[in-house]
Amino acid sequence: MERLISAFREATVGFARDGCAFHAQSIAFNAIFALFPLMVLILSAATLVLPDSERRTLAFFDTLAPTLHNYVATNLETYIYGRGISSLVALAFLLWSGKNLFMGLAYSLDRALNVPTGRPLLNNLALSFVMLPVTGILLIVAIALPIVLSVSFHVAGIHDPRRVTHILAYLISIAIVFVVAVVLYRWLPNTLVSWGFALRGAAIVCIAWPVVQYAFAQYVIHVNFSYVYGALSAPLVLLLWFYCIGSIFLFGAEYSVAWRNRISASSSRIGGG
Repeated sequence: MERLISAFREATVGFARDGCAFHAQSIAFNAIFALFPLMVLILSAATLVLPDSERRTLAFFDTLAPTLHNYVATNLETYIYGRGISSLVALAFLLWSGKNLFMGLAYSLDRALNVPTGRPLLNNLALSFVMLPVTGILLIVAIALPIVLSVSFHVAGIHDPRRVTHILAYLISIAIVFVVAVVLYRWLPNTLVSWGFALRGAAIVCIAWPVVQYAFAQYVIHVNFSYVYGALSAPLVLLLWFYCIGSIFLFGAEYSVAWRNRISASSSRIGGG
């Protein structure tokens, strides 16, 4: 227990020392820039694969946010009219913003691990283009799964008094977050990272994820963002949420570093004794 508390204390100091709060802001901004072109591409794929996808999309938004019906309908018509051009532009923006996002994550992890130099630019680009679709889709599923299941059950009229499906969705969401965190901790830094390091950091992220998610939901419920920011409230709420995700991800890395330092210090004392 003493080692655990000391590691948390050292991780907090490292979080401030390495400027993780600033790096979390960079992660949040790049995640926002990557999110919107990704959604355009998902919508493009849905309209090509699913029959009557426009009506289904409108029905989903009518259930989730009825006041957005006219706004969503207008944008869907505009998008479908220029779908090919929109998809190409979205893909270009997605690749660019995804590259910036993963390079920012790699830089932050390298700083926490005291890695003197990062990867060459071409290596970073290749890694970003491989990781972006996998981790991006998994994180969107992890964030949206509980909401989508709740809305789907409401539309279908399925009653779940014990909220088993809701709890299962959250457990699956946490498992997905754990896998994504392990992958990022393991392969993003420009140094060899042990599985133990990645698993410890991912465990911290999974513990903090539902706590931060609940706290953030309560904050959004009790604060009227639209009253202050108007039409900008939705992207600003997303920006704040991505900042929280970036913060707990970087704190997990700092905690793994602190725990490794504690293990090394204990081994040195034992060896010296």
